[in-house]
Amino acid sequence: FDSAVTYSNGNRRALADTAGTIAAYSTLSIPNGASMKVYFELSIDTLWDTNGRLKIGCAKLAQTNTSATTTGYVSYRDDGDMIDEGSTSTSWGATFQNTGTDYVGVAIETDGSNVDVWFAKNDSWQASGDPGAGTSPAATMTQDDNIVIFGNFDENGSSTSGTLAVEADDWQGTAPTDFVALNT
Repeated sequence: FDSAVTYSNGNRRALADTAGTIAAYSTLSIPNGASMKVYFELSIDTLWDTNGRLKIGCAKLAQTNTSATTTGYVSYRDDGDMIDEGSTSTSWGATFQNTGTDYVGVAIETDGSNVDVWFAKNDSWQASGDPGAGTSPAATMTQDDNIVIFGNFDENGSSTSGTLAVEADDWQGTAPTDFVALNT
């Protein structure tokens, strides 16, 4: 856990109120080599302004750096950009900057050798992705490590926070067919 992040609500809410880039990693992970279909969500509680950034995604356990030029992770950023293994796709999806109303759904499918990742804003899968059908993932990574989920807060000295929903009872949206809660 990053000491600049305050966790609450069973470590499902993370508040970053220090300037700089801060990553909040979940203690839940997908074991290396596992075949799973999981879903979770992030709702935006506070977002400082459009100069700050909020990212949600997944990373290989050994990855400790989630900068835009680093491999080993995939994320969807509040300005609509998607970062895939160190490459940024600008204006990839819809922005999610409305506190209290916007949430991001993340579907992850692992088959023991690959990790497919899809992102949705308010139940609308981005870039024609369809995790229920297994088509058009936002990104695919090689599965050679445990996969952890993270929220990344890149802000300029004011509070940014989000709540992670890993339990089905906490979801605002609907998981794709055959995808289960991350905590199961």
